[in-house]
Amino acid sequence: MLIFALTILFWLQPPPWQAEVVDPQVRRLIASVASVEAIGSRIELVSEQLLGRPYLTHPLIGSPTTREALVSRVDGFDCVTFVETVLALAAVDSPADFTRQLAAIRYRDGEIAWASRLHYATDWSAYQIGRGLLADFTTQPESLWRQKHLHRVKGLPPRHSSYRYYPKRAFPLIAPTLMTGDIIFFLSGSPGLDTNHLGIVIRRGDQLWLRNASRRQRQVVDEPLADYLRHNRMAGFFINRPRPGTG
Repeated sequence: MLIFALTILFWLQPPPWQAEVVDPQVRRLIASVASVEAIGSRIELVSEQLLGRPYLTHPLIGSPTTREALVSRVDGFDCVTFVETVLALAAVDSPADFTRQLAAIRYRDGEIAWASRLHYATDWSAYQIGRGLLADFTTQPESLWRQKHLHRVKGLPPRHSSYRYYPKRAFPLIAPTLMTGDIIFFLSGSPGLDTNHLGIVIRRGDQLWLRNASRRQRQVVDEPLADYLRHNRMAGFFINRPRPGTG
């Protein structure tokens, strides 16, 4: 009877290859901010340790015809997965919660499926605001409304998107209000696309830096935010701010 009970217990337990394996780098990154309370500081410290990691083109797995898989690597990113990974690392206290938080950020209702992935940045932003991870910080009088017909992602039905943004000329007025940890999205001028880049704002005194996975520099870098705005053509940008207590 005892042997039978032990046999049943063995088969009820998940095989060891199905157990969740936590990357040692993830453990180290989360441990490095364990004593830090402010979410902006957690984002800054975690993301700083990822500087120099390579830029990856199309790092996610999945398409309308390929089964989606949760990619949780910390050894390389594109601009979106960099921000998602940093937010997930900064928002949890346990390595075991990292992949669940990452899935909750990347996918609607945490459902790991291509159709549930938040492909457009304006959808991604609105979803994080709705779930309380981020707050809309594009509400100053200098902001304008923008409407765009989104159709760039093949496999998704076209739709209209309406969102507020700051024109580039408003940056000197908005800059003093920006804080470390803010997420900045840069508007795309291409048909069918809402944004073409995003990154994390880092404030050092009066200096504002853009921490981002740069396609041009092929790695995660810091660059002066004003320079990025000056050297890249765009209508403007919008800002999300991590909510206190999400770390």
